[in-house]
Amino acid sequence: FDEPKSLDAANLEFRLLLDPFEVQLKHFYGVDKARALSVRGEARFVTDDTGWSIALQTMLDRLNYEGLMHYWPHEFKASQRRWVAENVKEAELFDIVYDLRYDKESALITSLSFAFKDAEFFPIKDFPSVQGGSGAFSSFNRRLAISLHGGKMNTPQFGSINIEGTEFVVANTKLKPSPATLNLKARGSLQTMLAMVNHKPLS
Repeated sequence: FDEPKSLDAANLEFRLLLDPFEVQLKHFYGVDKARALSVRGEARFVTDDTGWSIALQTMLDRLNYEGLMHYWPHEFKASQRRWVAENVKEAELFDIVYDLRYDKESALITSLSFAFKDAEFFPIKDFPSVQGGSGAFSSFNRRLAISLHGGKMNTPQFGSINIEGTEFVVANTKLKPSPATLNLKARGSLQTMLAMVNHKPLS
């Protein structure tokens, strides 16, 4: 972390077993009153003849953009954090669930899911910004998907375009560059549609 980041209050319940060595964090709960942030979770750490295995789950009811960037360390997934800092201007996240699993056979598997609303962001280079975006995000074992339940692109060149129902999927984020599929659903005037299709990057 670049600066100390602490919760105002926290409580936890854990068990320690020695043969095999196992730590069970049965319950964790913390509150940051300044950012109206509360987090809860559980974890399990085990080592035996096959090696280490780890299971971690963290849940948050809601998190705003300021809180996200405050608690996201610069060193953790630095390229993703940089993209978010440069392309996302505002967002409210809720129903957030983060899972981490690790063992000798499956290696490291992570998943993240959340719903969002009131989002403003630039989805891809040379594209107008999405305003008032709402929908769902999921990332599991290198597959990433975003579904927009609402949102508009509003620019001087195009006017207003409703993009509710648009989906963006990256099948394998480990590949560089990562091939992606964009199912774009847009509603607006015919003139606006033709102007958007003739503009970068769709052109």
